[in-house]
Amino acid sequence: MVGVSKLNKLSSRERRVLEARMLADQPMTLEELATEFGIARVRVRQIEALAFEKMGTECKGRRRTR
Repeated sequence: MVGVSKLNKLSSRERRVLEARMLADQPMTLEELATEFGIARVRVRQIEALAFEKMGTECKGRRRTR
C-alpha cells in the first residue's frame, strides 16, 4: 500500500488522478478525467505516470481498468 508521505509529494491534480483511477470503488476512465480537467486523455496519462514517478512506484501493472 502507498504511504501517506508519498501521497503528500503529489500535486492536488496528480493525487486526484491517482485516487480516481486506482483507489475509487468505480475507477474513472481517462476520458472522464480528461473531461473533468478540460485536458486531453494523453495528458491525464502523463499526469498519472508523473505521479507514479514522484512516488517512486512503477506504473506498469498498477492500472485498474473498467
